[in-house]
Amino acid sequence: SKPHGSLPSVTNFLDWKISFSFLVAFTALLVIRLLASLMGSDSLPQTLDNSLLVIGALFTLGGLSLSKWVLNRIRAPLIIRIVFYLALALSLHLGMIFLAVLGIIDTQFDLRRRIDQPKLS
Repeated sequence: SKPHGSLPSVTNFLDWKISFSFLVAFTALLVIRLLASLMGSDSLPQTLDNSLLVIGALFTLGGLSLSKWVLNRIRAPLIIRIVFYLALALSLHLGMIFLAVLGIIDTQFDLRRRIDQPKLS
């Protein structure tokens, strides 16, 4: 059993889901960052930016894991996978933001579990 708030296992990337505690930490750091900026602090925002960047990278990996899971789930052909990953690579920052948002949404709403739930007839 994994301790609460631990990083995902490296063994199966398709199962990666970022812990909700990272979302809480991200939100708290973002609020503190905005307040520090408004108060004119010089050194604190840089430290907070670095922390937000690390957590954002984790959410990006979570979004990449979810997208790979969806591509496997719909049995996307190789050409679709290549086009998808090429579009992510060519879109640079927008692709990373898209993946991070996917990771945050998956953290909040557990999309894999919802997609796999049997439909009620």
